Amino acid sequence: MAKILYIIAHTDYQDKEFLDSKKELEGNTIEVASSEKTTAKGVLGGTCEPDLTTEDALAKISEYDAVVLVGGGGAEQYFEDRIVHDIIKKMNEAGKIVAAICISPKTLALTGILQGKKATVWDPGDRSVIKEVEAKGAQHSEEDVTVDGNIITANGPHAATAFGQAVKKALEEK
Repeated sequence: MAKILYIIAHTDYQDKEFLDSKKELEGNTIEVASSEKTTAKGVLGGTCEPDLTTEDALAKISEYDAVVLVGGGGAEQYFEDRIVHDIIKKMNEAGKIVAAICISPKTLALTGILQGKKATVWDPGDRSVIKEVEAKGAQHSEEDVTVDGNIITANGPHAATAFGQAVKKALEEK
């Protein structure tokens, strides 16, 4: 059984990406972190009581086998967040699974871990997010879910189930 850290925005996380991918990982230990430990609110009206803050998660990062960043408009709060960047970098350096869906692969790109990696990301249609990820060295993939080594990315709510399945498969192969 793996221990998985989910990171959701405190406001406007994408409910479907969170719930559908998390369902695929049932049977594992899952902890949910956010910037605050108070009730987090999803863009579709759902709520979640985070188990810990991202700062608390960073303090015990070596316990996790995977980190999953959920998208939604609120995920922008982590684009430049030092604590979340440290979590991502430490997990990647340890060769553990680093997964992100929707716009959250941009956070991965901003840490530098997508340099030379294939990744997918949600884009509003003007390719602006794709261009930003590519500018950080990623090779954009048109696939709904892209796996490149220990990094798993997906491009939106429609891919949430397959994204969860890809994380599950990667954990089973570790």
